[in-house]
Amino acid sequence: KSNSKFFDKQMNSTFNFIKAKFLAYSENNYESISLQQPYKDYYNSIVYSKNGDLKKSLSILNKLISKYSENIYLIETKADILQSYGYKKESVKFYKKVFKKLPSNQYAQIRIINNINFENYSRNEINELFYNHINLLFDFPFNKNIISKFVNLSSKLNKTDWVVVLVSYNKKLTDNNLLDENIDDIYKKTNDKLLKKFIK
Repeated sequence: KSNSKFFDKQMNSTFNFIKAKFLAYSENNYESISLQQPYKDYYNSIVYSKNGDLKKSLSILNKLISKYSENIYLIETKADILQSYGYKKESVKFYKKVFKKLPSNQYAQIRIINNINFENYSRNEINELFYNHINLLFDFPFNKNIISKFVNLSSKLNKTDWVVVLVSYNKKLTDNNLLDENIDDIYKKTNDKLLKKFIK
């Protein structure tokens, strides 16, 4: 309550941004909810994006980001909008900013992994991608897109055991097959603790 000595202005502002985003994506009319500024602008930036006016959408959103730089979710919204218009490379850049500030944000992580084009990455950069996002394999073991991405990453890093295990696991998910019989041998021989943990 606004008259409470426990009133948290920052939390209230965060909540109002979330409310505006929800209303914009659920196609509610903000006038019936009477959003105040700057939440009305945030709502409008999303609505303009949905209606095909990317330039106007980003113009409003960039002003909000400049003024409310502490709100990382405004950056996430910008990434989402760019993603929806097919600007994958640009969107990944902003998802990376979100992930850097919020390393537990798995939504940003998944967006990075699913949209990144690592063909021109150095081996060190690919290795960093692999280990920075390996948790996704454990947290979303039934996500075929994530598994496929890690097959590619593993292949580029010459992690043959990972490739064999992940390809076998993907086949099991797709065709309900048994895991490749070589997996037991890999488990016994490998020194890779993460791989052992994944197999287990």
